Amino acid sequence: MEIQVFESSNGDCPYLDNLEWVSYMFRADTLQSDVYEKLIDNGFRRSGHFFYKNSCPNCTECIPIRIRVKDFKMSRSQKRIWKKNKDLRVVQHPVEFETEGFELYRRYCQWKHQSETSEGNYRDFLIATAVNTIMMRFYDGRSLAGIGWIDLLDESLSSVYFAFSPDYAKRSLGVYSALKEIELAQQMKKIYLHMGFWVQDCQAMAYKAQYRPHQILVDGCWQDNEIDFKN
Repeated sequence: MEIQVFESSNGDCPYLDNLEWVSYMFRADTLQSDVYEKLIDNGFRRSGHFFYKNSCPNCTECIPIRIRVKDFKMSRSQKRIWKKNKDLRVVQHPVEFETEGFELYRRYCQWKHQSETSEGNYRDFLIATAVNTIMMRFYDGRSLAGIGWIDLLDESLSSVYFAFSPDYAKRSLGVYSALKEIELAQQMKKIYLHMGFWVQDCQAMAYKAQYRPHQILVDGCWQDNEIDFKN
């Protein structure tokens, strides 16, 4: 398969102020899971059918992070959140479009990012996929509380995105969904859960280091990260 990689200027950085977001990108209708796993191990991520690796000028703050799921231990706060949400019902299925999920995502974008989105953008971002992707749906009775998207790879899982209903903002569902993804990786006997980018100086991205033990990708090599969090 021939891949054409191009450089893309994506505007302002979504994580840090006064920086430009630049990445190397390519598009693929389908991609073998082992190939994508090798790409992830070299700093690539996926958005719909597009695969990208950040190459921002004068900045290396977006650091890929992965959890060693076999050795993972919950912190005290994670145990509390796990217990708090055990009443939720979790349903897994292949990625698909349904109106209920889009409406949850639309409300989440309005509440979390103060932005509007369209059905087309939702399909392109979270329904279109070049790899084996599942959705993990969280229900409170019959009410849809949240949805997670996960790529299934040979030796790992890759967390794509998570959105939740603003009605459940006090549940810490983002934490709970990550814990459920770790549990799924353990059940499937995977080695790692890839969680995307860790950005230490961005509150929305720094939390990922609280799942331990974990590794970060530095200068092309995965290494254990010893940052201490008291939680």
